Amino acid sequence: MKHHEKYHNISDILISIGILLFFLFLLFLLRFWNEEIRTKNTAQTQITDTVSPEEGQEKYQFCFLSSYSASFGTFMPQLEGIRSMLDAHQIKLDNFSMNSKKFDSEGDYLAFFYYMQALLKQRKPYDAILVGDDAALEFTMKYQEELFPHTPIVFFAVNNQETAELAAQNDYICGYVEPYFLENTIAAAMKLQPEADKLICIYDDSLTGVADRQNFYALETKFPSLRFGGLDFSNYTPAELRNILSGLDKTTILLYLSAFRDKDGRNYTIPESVALITGASGTPVYHDGYGGFGDGITGGRQLDYAKLASNAAYAAVEIVEKGIPTKDIRLSASAPGTFIFDYKALVKYGLNRRKVPRNAVILHAPGEGMMLYLRIFGIMLLLAASLACFWANASINRWLSERTAEELKASNQGLLALQQELQYEASHDNMTKLMNRHTVVQYLQTRLPMEKQYSAVLMDVDNLKEINESHGHEVGDDYLGKLGQMLREYSYSHKVVAARFGGDAFLIVYLGRVLTQDSEEIQDINHIFKQSIEVGTGKILMSASGGVATSETASGVRVVMDADTAAAEAKRNGKNQIIFYSDKLREKTERDNELRKLVQDAVLEENLYMVYQPQVDCLSGRVSGYEALVRIRGEAVSPGIFIPIAERYGYISTIGRMTTRMVIRQLARWRNEGTALRPISVNFSSYQLNDLGYVDYVFELLEQYRIAAKYLVLEVTESILLEETEHSREMFRRLTEAGICIHLDDFGTGYSSFGYLSYIPISALKIDKTLVDRYLVDNEDLLASLINTIHYLGKRVIVEGVEQRWQYERLHALSCDTIQGYYFSRPEEPEKIRDWEPEEPKISIVPVDGTRAL
Repeated sequence: MKHHEKYHNISDILISIGILLFFLFLLFLLRFWNEEIRTKNTAQTQITDTVSPEEGQEKYQFCFLSSYSASFGTFMPQLEGIRSMLDAHQIKLDNFSMNSKKFDSEGDYLAFFYYMQALLKQRKPYDAILVGDDAALEFTMKYQEELFPHTPIVFFAVNNQETAELAAQNDYICGYVEPYFLENTIAAAMKLQPEADKLICIYDDSLTGVADRQNFYALETKFPSLRFGGLDFSNYTPAELRNILSGLDKTTILLYLSAFRDKDGRNYTIPESVALITGASGTPVYHDGYGGFGDGITGGRQLDYAKLASNAAYAAVEIVEKGIPTKDIRLSASAPGTFIFDYKALVKYGLNRRKVPRNAVILHAPGEGMMLYLRIFGIMLLLAASLACFWANASINRWLSERTAEELKASNQGLLALQQELQYEASHDNMTKLMNRHTVVQYLQTRLPMEKQYSAVLMDVDNLKEINESHGHEVGDDYLGKLGQMLREYSYSHKVVAARFGGDAFLIVYLGRVLTQDSEEIQDINHIFKQSIEVGTGKILMSASGGVATSETASGVRVVMDADTAAAEAKRNGKNQIIFYSDKLREKTERDNELRKLVQDAVLEENLYMVYQPQVDCLSGRVSGYEALVRIRGEAVSPGIFIPIAERYGYISTIGRMTTRMVIRQLARWRNEGTALRPISVNFSSYQLNDLGYVDYVFELLEQYRIAAKYLVLEVTESILLEETEHSREMFRRLTEAGICIHLDDFGTGYSSFGYLSYIPISALKIDKTLVDRYLVDNEDLLASLINTIHYLGKRVIVEGVEQRWQYERLHALSCDTIQGYYFSRPEEPEKIRDWEPEEPKISIVPVDGTRAL
């Protein structure tokens, strides 16, 4: 349905666009957060709480000693920076505030010392001390031995360079001075006020203020175009200060550094001092420290106090956890800073915004709120568009589902018909249109228990394989199709069950009837299966082997298994016949099963052994070789019985390898014992042609046991002559080229034809005992002619089954080369046969024709 495919494509496009828009939404939202929320939080230093390590989880305990109170602007950023580092290392932190802005006398310091001394006596020493700003550092240096002996101390945000350097000379103290961005702030102010020729700085007499004053005047040489001047906030009342500041104009750059106590001794917070100064000043006020931005300060570069404190905490962790000596920590002044400007102040003093440093944060910018809302709207629009795509995709899919359901409902009859067709195909053979094996077995399992009488006929086409190989599968398939049609018609007219039971096998079940040898139904079946098929201008008469079983010998589906057994027996007995299952066949089957189990166990348990029957040279009268015969240890079962079972059930290749190995191993033992070696013949079944690795296996054994190939002989039967293939020709070529002789066994019992001798390079023919028994008395000339013909072809003659002296004498007279039989010796185990030689003296009978085999 093409329109469905079109809508599916649209649905895929919509979901792809929706995912893309949602990804863009997340991207812009993250950017908005970084630019608008995170940056402004940094600028305004809005600190969030962190989670400290749970009780009992901390490895160390640190102390943070701050110069200021918790209400002072830099205290919380510093504390947050320290906590962020220590929490990651599971370190507990205690913090103490000196509040030096309010309590800065010697008496105040001494009181704080007594407080700390009493507190520290009640607990174990801290692992490290973190000190923030100048007052806390001077206090720590003064009372180090009493409060923190041999304890690592890391300071930060100290303004006084000389104090910091003096502290760093102590082996237990190191730290970070507060980096000054005063030079950057002055440079930015000069760009905004190019007409300025004076630079005035506001400071006080606090420790921080003293350090600020020193740092301010240290920059005087770097700005020669400006006249430097200072206002000590501690020397003025608020009214006096307002009077001075109100007289300033834009030719003066005014810096606010520290202003915490006035002439009257009143203490000021940063917001209070900023409000006083910016409210009175006639010129822009700049600041490079904490606070005041957005509350009247025009601008400046502000230090990241949280990062500075975090760096100090990291140094303390390195000292404690890694054992780095405190003195190895170098004094540093590196920390990030951010330019911040207030748009309202820029407008108030007529300053050019484009001269503000790049990437500076601009507070209170015009349209800032509208732009913010527009950005938020754009981000939300991306989200809405993404959701709209998802909704449209869901709607299309819902519509497609409903449309599909309608179409499925409308075509229900067609689907039912298709279902029936599929069920028919699953239960019937495609070529013959008959029920398949699985279906007929299921049917019979249900139906046969309901019947009192029934018969099963299983027919197996004999020559279908040869037809396929000789004339092509099209001819064979055509025959099967016609056979299926006839069986279908027969099943309808005679009310029987017909099925294709396997590749060449067909099952016909008669319900309510017990068939006999004379039943008309048997004739019907023979007529159906023995049809001729046309091939080119000729015809081929087909044949089949069948088995019949009835409810009189078995019940249920077992009757089919018995029919199969009877059909297999018909195959073995020459094909093209129908055999009824009987008690005798059942007993034979049971015996075959017992023999199969016997062979299987003998192979798995390696319970086979070899006996050896000597072969006597007629000319010398001495042993010229042996035939190796396999036996099952502890079982009186002839090879003539169990070897066919092994061939039938696929054990012959394994037995063939086992017997070959035992023979070669026996040759090696005789050699090691000093016994002269003679060739040993091993029987080779035509079924062993399927063992593609047999030749390589033989060569490996000969090499392993260091046996020459001439001592191994393979005896093949005449049936192997019918298995001529490229593989078999190559196999025997390799064997003979290696020096292994091939003998043809049982000559005269099967397909005896000298024409086959060109297929396999035979070096000797063994005339079977039955031929000797039949013709040596009444038709000796036939044997003589046969032996002469074999000699003429350059082959040797071996006669087996010789049991009497007169047979030996006559065969000797007929120029037979080698004799084998009970007359000389039965097959014996190697220990008994090793040194055996015939006691009978050599017979000197000159052959009638005066010839010998070459």
